[in-house]
Amino acid sequence: NSNPSLRQTESKNTMSEHQVIIFIISIIVITLMIWVGFGLFVDAHRASQKDDFLFAMNDIGASAAAFRMKPKVLGGGEGEYIGFNIPATFITIDAGTIFAVVEPKKILLVGHSRRGYGTISAVINDSGLVGNVSVEGEF
Repeated sequence: NSNPSLRQTESKNTMSEHQVIIFIISIIVITLMIWVGFGLFVDAHRASQKDDFLFAMNDIGASAAAFRMKPKVLGGGEGEYIGFNIPATFITIDAGTIFAVVEPKKILLVGHSRRGYGTISAVINDSGLVGNVSVEGEF
């Protein structure tokens, strides 16, 4: 086994300790980068779901204001929100489901996340503006 060419062949086929350490560190760094990237994606998704609720609630507020201004003979509320129903396109959105509690001068909107991120509530005031937004959960 003292043949020099045999020793050279064996050393070419095995990694040095330095290469093994670099390989292990590379695997750890790549794993951490994937983990951080996934976390950033989840955070962005939650923010997007929250924005979807807020946009839908603003659109519902505009519909409610239009309803409130219409005379009853034209299918409106004639100064009140009583009789207003959330437009079908906004009851169920990608982010979840929105419910309404209608009172004469205000509407309470509550959105429940279908992915378990939490609940968003808002109030449509007598001017049709959405305010008093409250966010609960992981949003």
